[in-house]
Amino acid sequence: MAPLFVLIFAALGGMGVIAWYVTRNKKKALGRAAASALCGIGALAAVNLFSAYTGVSIALNFVTAFFSVVYSLPGVVLLLLSRILFAL
Repeated sequence: MAPLFVLIFAALGGMGVIAWYVTRNKKKALGRAAASALCGIGALAAVNLFSAYTGVSIALNFVTAFFSVVYSLPGVVLLLLSRILFAL
């Protein structure tokens, strides 16, 4: 394995341990995070579903998927604003 992959997997493992430590005493934290991620995916799907009517669509790639899952609805709104304002 290349050293870069080892570093990436170590960083992901470290983030997982930190996330577990932060949420270990929180009730239903994983469920809330999953609901938020599903809301973001649904918002991205809705934007692309109505793109024929609005003329604005967001391409599905790693960056847009990351923003829609991690930042949920505000992330999709930010992607929409950047798409409209900067015509990316």
